[in-house]
Amino acid sequence: MASQVVQGIQSRGVAATLKHFVANEQETGRMTIDTTISERTLREVYLRPFEIAVKEARPWAIMTAYNKVNGDHCDSSRSLLTRVLRGDWGWDGLVMSDWGGTNSLIEGLNAGTDLEMPSPPRWRQAVRVHEAITRGQLTEETISTRVCAVIRLLHQVGAFIPDRSKGVETSNDRPEDRALIREAGAKGCVLLKNEKGVLLLTLDKARGKTIAVIGQA
Repeated sequence: MASQVVQGIQSRGVAATLKHFVANEQETGRMTIDTTISERTLREVYLRPFEIAVKEARPWAIMTAYNKVNGDHCDSSRSLLTRVLRGDWGWDGLVMSDWGGTNSLIEGLNAGTDLEMPSPPRWRQAVRVHEAITRGQLTEETISTRVCAVIRLLHQVGAFIPDRSKGVETSNDRPEDRALIREAGAKGCVLLKNEKGVLLLTLDKARGKTIAVIGQA
């Protein structure tokens, strides 16, 4: 399914970005957790869906996960980005970090993360990159490779075509679309049956009262 979605999106000149690469399998602690996985399990279970989409659809971009995999942050993992993604799979698109998901300057650039998101950069200020090159921790070739990936993506989405970006973004607010969205939402609901009074909230308790639903975000 991911392969087909990517092909459909990119057939319209829009970049598809696969995420989150890889092993972002839980929301609790996902920005700090270190996921420990054997090589075989990683390849056959967690990397496999990405591999199918990468080889069949050639997505233009991939976003790294917040979590670590076997001790390395995903945005700084040579094993994931250099050996597997660009080596074994032969992929040549752009790798971006998740928002605030860049965890290093030198390691991330050398591993293969092309773009730190969002801007302005927290790690990749020009002066820090220049200092790292001067110290021999980064090479100009590495920086050129990262920059070329960004330019290639801009070219793929038509950013250099004159007047391409001057269109006004609009949305269609049509009654038939609203009806479809409402129907899809209703059919996607799950009705809980209150057998043996297991649910704490009952119609009698809620009658005439205002209920606030409070949660993260």
